[in-house]
Amino acid sequence: YVKAVNGVDLTVHEGEIVGVAGESGCGKSTLAEVIAALQERTGGDISIDGTPIDDLLDADTKEFRSQVQFIFQDPFDSLNPRQRVRAAVGEPLKIQGHDPETITRRVRQTVEDVGLEPAEKYLDQLPAQLSGGERQRVAIAQALVLEPKLLICDEPASMLDVSLKANILNILREKANERDIGIVYISHDLASLTQIADRLAVMYLGQFAEIGDTEDVVRSPKHPYTASLLAASPKTDPDATRRRVLLPGEPPNPVDLPGGCNFAPRCPKADESCRAEEPARSAFADDGHEAACYFPVEDVE
Repeated sequence: YVKAVNGVDLTVHEGEIVGVAGESGCGKSTLAEVIAALQERTGGDISIDGTPIDDLLDADTKEFRSQVQFIFQDPFDSLNPRQRVRAAVGEPLKIQGHDPETITRRVRQTVEDVGLEPAEKYLDQLPAQLSGGERQRVAIAQALVLEPKLLICDEPASMLDVSLKANILNILREKANERDIGIVYISHDLASLTQIADRLAVMYLGQFAEIGDTEDVVRSPKHPYTASLLAASPKTDPDATRRRVLLPGEPPNPVDLPGGCNFAPRCPKADESCRAEEPARSAFADDGHEAACYFPVEDVE
């Protein structure tokens, strides 16, 4: 068996954006789909405001879907090509049983809230008539129109150019602040996560290697994997010197993980203790900065 996500512990507060970073195949998207109940979990508990999601799903699936919404990576596939913007954004409200007047009002307001102004210009357009950035804004509007408590974003800006990506990030940050929405933002782009996330969780082979305040993690990473990711991230200053953190080898086979720490086969500091027992996350600051490593990084320029 492959444990795509294993032993993850995550809390998201109202108005907070938690970024989840990691290389392809580490389990980021699986984590997102499990939180949103798009995939069935095989263990563990997930709660919203203290209520287990199983209770919400058993009682009323519509209630759960009104509280948790998902923004997918590809706006070209996530929208129905035959559905106009008005119908696409209004469909969640229609499913929830809102009256036509409320649907019309909230669709227009939400479309303008995501930067598609004036709304009348876009409401009767099909996805093929929109740019990539406009399509992703429609997808965001679909998710926001129900005013959810939790929003899961699975690399929603990865297919957009830099200027459009910045606009999408600004919209999500603004809506988190205005509506107290908790957001899990998943990406391999550390620059985007640094810009938008309040806290940052770094994932490796289905587990969180490090988690903490974004500024603390970026400024002073403790796990060698986090340090390696940050060292590979481009710098805005072309003259800045940076310390390379090279990792030997390849990630281990997820079907046959090694004993102890999953990162040990690639870690330059690993010893027998690392291979014998998996390290627990240890706190390095009072604000909750934690990393799972026996030999944490002490200083990275």
